[in-house]
Amino acid sequence: MPSDSEDENEVCDAVTPPAGAAQFPALKTIWEDQYCQQCQVGNDKGWECLRCGRQFKPVHHTRAVAHYAKIPNQGIKVCTSDIPHHEFQRYVNLWNHSKRRKTELTMVKMTITEDKEDKLSSSTEKLMESRNKKPKMSTELRRYYETIGMSKSSLPSGQTPIDTAFDILKQTDLARMNDARMDMAIATFFHENNLPDRAVNSSSFKIMIKYARMVGSSYNTPARQEIGGTLLDVNYKNVVENNKEVLCREADIFGLTWLSDGATIARMPLINILGLCADTPPTCVAIEDCTGHMTQGGKKDAVYIASLLEEVILPYDPDRTRTTIFWFDGAGNVQKAGRILEVMFPRAYSLHGGEHVISLFFSDIAKLPQIKVCLCFCFFVFDSILTIFSFRCLF
Repeated sequence: MPSDSEDENEVCDAVTPPAGAAQFPALKTIWEDQYCQQCQVGNDKGWECLRCGRQFKPVHHTRAVAHYAKIPNQGIKVCTSDIPHHEFQRYVNLWNHSKRRKTELTMVKMTITEDKEDKLSSSTEKLMESRNKKPKMSTELRRYYETIGMSKSSLPSGQTPIDTAFDILKQTDLARMNDARMDMAIATFFHENNLPDRAVNSSSFKIMIKYARMVGSSYNTPARQEIGGTLLDVNYKNVVENNKEVLCREADIFGLTWLSDGATIARMPLINILGLCADTPPTCVAIEDCTGHMTQGGKKDAVYIASLLEEVILPYDPDRTRTTIFWFDGAGNVQKAGRILEVMFPRAYSLHGGEHVISLFFSDIAKLPQIKVCLCFCFFVFDSILTIFSFRCLF
């Protein structure tokens, strides 16, 4: 079987540009190419190949290069369009450069890992010296016992033989060394990644260390893509199912209460939905991203918010009999959404959120004719005093 490097060489030889072909500047990244355009694919960021018309997500540089260079088995479909030889060569050169760069980064990571292991060994020795829980039996003491002829036969009945005692001592020292090495590895991990010290008291951390004792040397830690991809999806689904089970445990007796509010974080319009029951504290049920809806010209109006909450609540209340209260703030769109939800869920009614009750109370008072006249008079007097003071300062 030819190696990957041989395949790449064959591809490079096959796409040698013809004489007189236009020389295009080398690509530093695939996003510089005019036929590669980043775009929105659904609710996620992605990119589009303007040659074959396909859209992909997420934005992944190496896979995009493999698409244009037509490298198979890279987790992405290769481009099916006919690419001119001199343009195709640029993609192949960028692919080769990316592979060399990846190899260099791997070598750098290996060097950094070896350096960290050396530092860990030295710090472990210092930790052992500082602890000094039990003094080791010196080499001179062992030689003394051997000189005076203390052996297994010369020891009284029931006493541990010298050789066995030495073996036990070695095992004890080795266990202490491994414990110290583990302590320093954990401390270094926390310090380098700027993690809070209190995380060691987390039950999840203790469970992780417990299962770490059970795996063998052939175990490989999950990759970054797995932690942020497959494993994250499994954790998310598990948490959602457990929250649903806990939230609906006494819902038939005490009913369900829903809280919701909108927020814009890093230019991303979001709506959060929380649920609670008599024996369950507020639990996050969903955080909905409204980017796709708003990019299509929509707004976070009452109808959209009501339909969004209905879609989220129905799995928890399919008969529309458990929901009793909706809590919203004083914004007009969510208050109207609350009235729509009162129709969708006949046993429920909508209330103002507690954090806005005082402001809404004073807002209603300020609308009374007598209070409104007093407020206007106070504003007029304040503006007059401020104007007179400004003229005096000028002269």
